[in-house]
Amino acid sequence: MPSFSNLRRTFLFVPGNRPDRFSKAAAAGADMICLDLEDSVLASERDSARIAILDFLRAKPDSCEVAVRMNTLRSRAGMTDALALADAGADIIAVPKVESAAEIGILSAVFAANV
Repeated sequence: MPSFSNLRRTFLFVPGNRPDRFSKAAAAGADMICLDLEDSVLASERDSARIAILDFLRAKPDSCEVAVRMNTLRSRAGMTDALALADAGADIIAVPKVESAAEIGILSAVFAANV
């Protein structure tokens, strides 16, 4: 049985290219917000979305946990996301479209190098 102190009932996704919505989402009462760098953000807007997310993580609210859904690690955007997020302070990193354990190993190594 899960511990109720760790139970997350609500998970609110926010496009990473909409920083005007980050604080509103954090204050909405969700247990966790997920700032998305992947499908909800056009490729041409991913760099500015990443910067906006990193800025938000520096001043992260205490009202909820913050996850970031990065791009697939098999893409340049995903590798850039991993390097930028390694010491950014997200509570959870959501990794999409994983095809092998090796991808998680790479991500683990990137994050361990920044500890």
